[in-house]
Amino acid sequence: PDPSMNNHPNLLSPGINVLIDGQWGSTGKGKLSAYLASKEEVAWNTADFQPNAGHTVVIDGRSYVTKTIPSGFVNRDARLYLSPASTINIETLLREIDLLSDFQVENRLSIHPNCAVVTPADIEEERQSMRGIASTMTGGGAALRRKIARKATVAGDVPELRRWIADRTAEVLAVARAGGVVLAESAQGFDLSLNHGLRYPYCTSRDVTTASVLSNLGAPPQLMSRCWASMRTFPIRVGHLVVDGVKQGDSGPCYPDQKELTWDEVRAITGSEAVRPELTTVTKRVRRIFTWSPTQWRKFVMMCQPTDVFLNFVNYLDANVAGVGGDMTLGALREKHPTVRAMLQEMNDQLAGTIKADFPRVRLLGTGPDNEEMIRL
Repeated sequence: PDPSMNNHPNLLSPGINVLIDGQWGSTGKGKLSAYLASKEEVAWNTADFQPNAGHTVVIDGRSYVTKTIPSGFVNRDARLYLSPASTINIETLLREIDLLSDFQVENRLSIHPNCAVVTPADIEEERQSMRGIASTMTGGGAALRRKIARKATVAGDVPELRRWIADRTAEVLAVARAGGVVLAESAQGFDLSLNHGLRYPYCTSRDVTTASVLSNLGAPPQLMSRCWASMRTFPIRVGHLVVDGVKQGDSGPCYPDQKELTWDEVRAITGSEAVRPELTTVTKRVRRIFTWSPTQWRKFVMMCQPTDVFLNFVNYLDANVAGVGGDMTLGALREKHPTVRAMLQEMNDQLAGTIKADFPRVRLLGTGPDNEEMIRL
């Protein structure tokens, strides 16, 4: 743990700390997980990723992008576990292990034998059938379909993965019960949920909820201690699929109380020429970006009950906050960055009458891509 944080309340608690995206993904879960793991003691860092989502960690200007390994790899004392709901592209996994050799990931990693493995046939199937919804077409859904049909290749069958194969479920749960800290990362976003997303079929192949993260890990809900929500000031969706200037796939609608913006409009709102169109980590398409939706926010809180919130891209509200890091009181935030403080108040007000439990508290503000470009409230 970072000794400079010793005088502050812990960001993680004994038990299972779930990390979940409250919108359509690409909110900065990699940054959040890496930040939490670098500031706290973590015994186990788990993930249930599929190859259709990338997670980015920036440390001292160097970017580490993973689709398989959880972003809490930055904590060298944490053991890493791919739970059985993970879907693995073997080439991608081995490349990530090599990329993260300085973090000794290969010596800390375990993979459940029932993880589905993506085959070239899975990728080809999605390229043929999933273009209409602007899918990433990386084979995860097709591999999951084969797993449901009991016809999948699983990690325990793959010789190249043998050294990492182990069912660590009992060990992870024992640590949580004994008061150790487990950081359970999820992928994609709540509103891409198969059953609970905004609009079917513009969704992923499974649910993204607090309950599903625990289920994927094999954990009873009683072991969850906290749920961290990762959010953006301006939510995004993956870009439409456009080939040679012709739109071939639509990535889906937004909520009625929000508006799709151009990147020029975002730049004008921010007042910063540094804002540029963002590209999705996996497909490299230009992201679609929208205004904040109170409806989306209330629905997410109602169904996933986060305890803590990371609000990323606050520099899109105020260019002067870009790159700021360290501790800050709400009073100082109101004085220095009133637009950001006003949004926090609006988020709180929007939940009035929605839930009876305590409102989730915004504790971290992302001001830039680097791991330390973070305000702790």
